[in-house]
Amino acid sequence: MDDRRRFGRFDAQLEAHYFIKEKKGGSGKCTIIDVGRKGVAIKFSKHENINAGSNIHLEVTVPTELEPIIIRGVLKHIKQEGDDFIGGVELNEVLDEVTFGRLG
Repeated sequence: MDDRRRFGRFDAQLEAHYFIKEKKGGSGKCTIIDVGRKGVAIKFSKHENINAGSNIHLEVTVPTELEPIIIRGVLKHIKQEGDDFIGGVELNEVLDEVTFGRLG
C-alpha cells in the first residue's frame, strides 16, 4: 500500500472522548491508536451512524496532564475490524512540537 503521509506516525494507546459536530448527541469514548503531526487513528466500539467527512472534536486524556488535550479534524474514513471501528482523522492543523510531544 502506498503511504502518502507527509508526517510519520507512532503507535499510541490514549483514551479520548469524541464529539461529532454534525450529530446532536454524537459522542462517546474512543482510543487513539496512532498519532502523527497531521492525523490520528481512533478505535471505537460502535458506529453510531458516523460518516466519513464528519467534523470531529477529540478530548485526549494524557496521564501526565491535568487537563485533556483538545484536537479537531475531519473523519476521513471508517472501517470495521471485528466488533470495533477504526477511523482516520485528518487534523485541522499540524500539531505543534509541544502538543505532539505531550501526546507521545
